[in-house]
Amino acid sequence: MQSAMSSRSDTGQQRTDQNRSRLNFQKTDPGEQNKDQYKPRLNIQKYVEGAFKELQELKERRDDINKEIFELNEEKKNLHVDLAGVTSKLSKLNESLFSKSVHIGELNQLETDYNRTLSKLIEGSELLLRSMSRATVEIERQHTAKTSKTF
Repeated sequence: MQSAMSSRSDTGQQRTDQNRSRLNFQKTDPGEQNKDQYKPRLNIQKYVEGAFKELQELKERRDDINKEIFELNEEKKNLHVDLAGVTSKLSKLNESLFSKSVHIGELNQLETDYNRTLSKLIEGSELLLRSMSRATVEIERQHTAKTSKTF
């Protein structure tokens, strides 16, 4: 059992030695070991500071991108408002054009109706004039015939 425990402690010692070598620990005399024991901490501190600095830069970049996204969304919102205004104006313009086109169609139909009515009126007037001319000629003949009998 003792041999099992000693092999476990040997294995634990080996791991500790490996960890120390990774952290640049060197076995030296105790006076030098005190000086060198801070080197790994300094390396870790530099690593942490570098990581923290990179993290800050990433946060700043993220903030910049968020600001750009916000500005783009604002521009998009403004464009939607402008588009809504232009769409409204276009709709009103189309309604006005349609209304005027309908009115033009009505005026064209009215003009056609007036021309047709005027043509019928002219035809009726010409017919009346011819009838009146015949009647006048007939009356003059009758009047001439009566006056020639009286003399």
